[in-house]
Amino acid sequence: MKEFQYAITIRSMRSIPSQSLTCGGVLLHGQWVLTAAHCVNDIREIMDIEVMGLSDPEGPFERIAVRSSKVHTLYDSKTVEYDYALLYLNEEFPTYLKYPKIPGRAYVENCINTDYQKTFVVAWEENLPKKKKRTGHSMTPYCIKMKTEENGVCMDTFRSKLNNKVMMCTRSVSDGRQPCKGDSGGPLICGGLVVGLVSFGMDCRIRYKESIFARVDASIPFIQETMRQNGFYLENDTQEGYEVYKIVNAGIIVEHSSLLLGVTLILILLTTIYN
Repeated sequence: MKEFQYAITIRSMRSIPSQSLTCGGVLLHGQWVLTAAHCVNDIREIMDIEVMGLSDPEGPFERIAVRSSKVHTLYDSKTVEYDYALLYLNEEFPTYLKYPKIPGRAYVENCINTDYQKTFVVAWEENLPKKKKRTGHSMTPYCIKMKTEENGVCMDTFRSKLNNKVMMCTRSVSDGRQPCKGDSGGPLICGGLVVGLVSFGMDCRIRYKESIFARVDASIPFIQETMRQNGFYLENDTQEGYEVYKIVNAGIIVEHSSLLLGVTLILILLTTIYN
């Protein structure tokens, strides 16, 4: 599971003594977490939240407090559309972590329309029914193999319409297991990239039922605008022919540019002196 260290858990400080997990999330950058909007809306005081990174399951968890949060402006608690929120952390996670790139629409559509064999969600054992919570330790992650379904299948299950642009329907192929309460906001991974966030589903004690995920590609404009407001930006790239994005600190770019300019001026000055 070390390759998925960007999959993290988010807990309220008040719930730590009982190890009551609030939600999952995706660490997109050392200071930015993407999670489900309904997770943030369910918590009255965001400053009472801490983020626990994946570390040694037998060792103590890492805590980093949240500076601020932002929920997608179009989030609808009734339809659960645009179920996206960003958490801005007080300090950076360790730099050795490899953060995931955000895939564009074409990549996500390919995953939805292909019977992909490497699609799974990262969940947490402590959220399983009757699972005993452990005090003072990080959560134990495990993977549930999933396959995508037509949204019509989920419409029949949940008796409601689904917005294809922001939602995707999945079904478990791992002994019928599915994400549980507390796994919301965690990543759905397809071909090595995060394509969705756990949004909602049936009681996880009922096996072989569908789950709804918020499509990550639909969150890109929201992420772009939030980054711009906080001195970061999304840098686009390609991976296997598909457009992908990653968060970059604009301040670091400015520092590097200033350093390069300074070196250039020194070289010009030295050239002038010796000529």
